[in-house]
Amino acid sequence: MKKMTLKYFLLALILSSCAATNESFDKRKYRKSKILATYTGMANELQDGYLLLKENGYFKFYQKLWLIVSIKQGENIGRYSQTNDTLYLNWLDTDPKEIKYYLSSKCVIDSTTKTLWFIDEATNERLWGLGQKTKK
Repeated sequence: MKKMTLKYFLLALILSSCAATNESFDKRKYRKSKILATYTGMANELQDGYLLLKENGYFKFYQKLWLIVSIKQGENIGRYSQTNDTLYLNWLDTDPKEIKYYLSSKCVIDSTTKTLWFIDEATNERLWGLGQKTKK
């Protein structure tokens, strides 16, 4: 009896010590968030990449393949935080390098040219630039 009580006590202690974060993904809040900025750029001759920054610190990245028609490929979402001109992307459930080699968790926004650059965290080199899409 004492062993079972001890096991339940340890289980309760472990579960109560698990950190709950406010920055988790809330699907309803994500869907209701308006798009603040859209950045787009060519990945290659047949593929474009899009990064949408939304309210409440959400982002969406997807690619379009252009053959005879445009086909949307994969959609990756996450949370971002901004410090001055630097964006820190927290990709949910994926590593950005698994999507494309030129994606990373750090971006720099050049406000003069309205360009967003993915930055390699190890070397601080620019990997890929996206231009801001203007509203019509």
